[in-house]
Amino acid sequence: MQITPKTGEYIADLIKDKNFKKQKLFEPEMNIKYGCFYLKRMIDQYNGNIELALMAYNAGSTNVNRWIEILGRDFEVDLVPFNETKIM
Repeated sequence: MQITPKTGEYIADLIKDKNFKKQKLFEPEMNIKYGCFYLKRMIDQYNGNIELALMAYNAGSTNVNRWIEILGRDFEVDLVPFNETKIM
């Protein structure tokens, strides 16, 4: 799973994990737990739209929300300016 330290801190706040340390993101158990939590949150945020959820997981929901605002909800993934997000 790909969880940045900043996103890890955000997730820790949401789930009230007072023992969070960014180094623990390299431990498989914590990494998978946090990654699955965050992916589920993105799926919920985008009303079950898996493509948008995966884009948000990779590029951030702020970027995806901006793309939706500019391009509409059903935009083509080829229009995404991040190569890593296009190769889903």
